[in-house]
Amino acid sequence: MQRLASGKCWAAEKLGLNTSTPEEVEKWTARFNASAKVVRAVGTLALLANSVILGVEIYKDIKDGLNTKNQKLKLAMDSLQLASTSIMLGTELASFFVTEAVGEILAMVLGPVGVLLGIVSLIIGVVIVIISKPPADPVMTFLSGTAKPFLKSLEYQSYPDPVPSVTATLTDKNTATVTFSNPEYTGLNPLTFFTVDAYEVGPDAEIVSGLPRQIVDCPTLEATMTGLKPGKTYSFHVTPSNGKRGDENSMAKKSTGSYPITVPIPG
Repeated sequence: MQRLASGKCWAAEKLGLNTSTPEEVEKWTARFNASAKVVRAVGTLALLANSVILGVEIYKDIKDGLNTKNQKLKLAMDSLQLASTSIMLGTELASFFVTEAVGEILAMVLGPVGVLLGIVSLIIGVVIVIISKPPADPVMTFLSGTAKPFLKSLEYQSYPDPVPSVTATLTDKNTATVTFSNPEYTGLNPLTFFTVDAYEVGPDAEIVSGLPRQIVDCPTLEATMTGLKPGKTYSFHVTPSNGKRGDENSMAKKSTGSYPITVPIPG
């Protein structure tokens, strides 16, 4: 306590405050304590807000699934961060209701535990960045706008982006060849196959019955669609996937369609 008082007096002298009388020292000490309480209250609110944010992140982690190594590591990282923040928050809240000596003991005992959990969480974060294959020059990559795939891997988007382009060409009276390209971001796993659907163009466009859905295994970027009917207009939609067949969570959330083509009527 004597060391704390001397520290306050030293700070007061540096700030040019009058500490020549006990009354002035007491007045300044009261102001100092009030300011310290405000700072601690703001810090406590920040810890509380961070705990809520981390809780939401953990909920999202679980909701998104734990199908990949990155997703499991992120859940572990967020959980450790929440534990670390909760320990610091509990220590701060306890200090408002216990004596100063008890508060210092709690800080000495629990503080290192919270710091250790935070360090482990940081290490996991570094591991996630490393296994996500960051670009060789991250600064220039970010400035040039080509960092999008890597940044998405850090956001743990497990499914691929839509393919950027699809082209359909009539190769026969009832056959079309559909070509497409790989998406810029393939998700947290390599692409496995593409789904190609044929839609009739019109106000009630829907997948054409009688035209089988084509499943194209990677690395093929072409599909042949047969059974087209004369006089009908079609658009072909391609959806990439990086998982097993039937797993909708591994498919892009949007398909990419070709420009419509019309099958000519013979004669």
